Amino acid sequence: MMWIKSLMLCIGLTLQAAAAEEVRLDARLQPESDIRAGQPLYYEIDVLTDTWLTGTPDFSRFQVPGTLITFEGSQGRTIQRNIEGKRYFGLSYRYRLIPLESGVTTLPGLQLEVPVGQSDKPVAVTLPARSFAVQPLPAAEAAGISLLATDIQLSQSLRPATLSIQTGQPLIREIRVQAQGALALSIPRPQALAKPSPAGTELPAEVKALTDQRGHSIGGERIEQVRYLPEETGTLTLPAVELAWWDIDEGKVKRTRLPELVVEVTAAETSLNEQLALAGQRLAHQVSRRFPGSWAGLAVTLALVFWALRRYRRSALGLFRVQFGRLHQHWRDSRFGTRHQAVRELKKTPAELTSTYRLIQTRYCSPSIRNAPLDPESQQNLLDGLAHYYGPSPDPTKGQPKMLRALRRLIIPKRSQE
Repeated sequence: MMWIKSLMLCIGLTLQAAAAEEVRLDARLQPESDIRAGQPLYYEIDVLTDTWLTGTPDFSRFQVPGTLITFEGSQGRTIQRNIEGKRYFGLSYRYRLIPLESGVTTLPGLQLEVPVGQSDKPVAVTLPARSFAVQPLPAAEAAGISLLATDIQLSQSLRPATLSIQTGQPLIREIRVQAQGALALSIPRPQALAKPSPAGTELPAEVKALTDQRGHSIGGERIEQVRYLPEETGTLTLPAVELAWWDIDEGKVKRTRLPELVVEVTAAETSLNEQLALAGQRLAHQVSRRFPGSWAGLAVTLALVFWALRRYRRSALGLFRVQFGRLHQHWRDSRFGTRHQAVRELKKTPAELTSTYRLIQTRYCSPSIRNAPLDPESQQNLLDGLAHYYGPSPDPTKGQPKMLRALRRLIIPKRSQE
């Protein structure tokens, strides 16, 4: 009986070894020839067995220098094939490749571990390395072109969505590039055809893949953002941008362009409440000229208020509100009132600079902080504070102390040492 058991064990080991040998790999390139630099192609791998697959094969790491690689998986591509009179079953897996340089590209060997029905452990199989030639782009005018695609869409937008802004108001221009049939990492930054006035601050680009309704990659998307912070009135010209790319279907260079945008920059306007209280401000100025000193002006204003209360009893409450608004507006338009309002706006989220610019305009007669006749320390603190508020990496916690220090110095300058 012992020899029967030994024979059955040998037969089982032989069958198990035979099952491991029945895992087959078949690889191919699509297309196999006339491959151009930047052209997408597919490396398809068929995993076959004469039994059945009990799980997903494990692929080793696959890297090719100078080539963008995306593993797309099987996507449900099943296979049934007869090879040498034997029936095989399996799945087809696919890599998407984009060689970026001309020359010879070598795909390294792949190690796979395939779980099959008659094996307790995954079967290890090896796919040999292979090479293919990559030709440069055929046209001389394609020199420097790195993006190959089937279609390109360029679009732009502004935040806020307006072509008229005020000084001190940040403006963000967003440029979106959608490339069909290309990887997102191969999309370059669109080139500006002229320099903007003034120059903006480039924010980090956002790069992501485009997918269809089933989640399959069909291209790439790149989003560029530029932030502008105009300090002077006039026009802000955002230049036209252009992207050169190679059309794979038509085999020629194309250029997609966005037009320039002209934004009107106006001085910061007063609010509706400030306009309604303008008459009160004029009255307060007249009283101040006739009766020197703030106490005398206040006394006269209060006398006018009491006289109005007796004369117009029916509208006393309304008249009191008007007079109080005039006094409040007179204080707000003073240097100390404007500074107080500027401090409140700086502490908002997001911060505002309307009162800060108004203070510069009313005291120094300058629409720009950079051109205002400020002392060097205050000017540098204001410019550094603006950079912390609206720079590439905003940090209001650092910008706010600098702005507040400069505002205090504008109102109460340091006395020169005698």
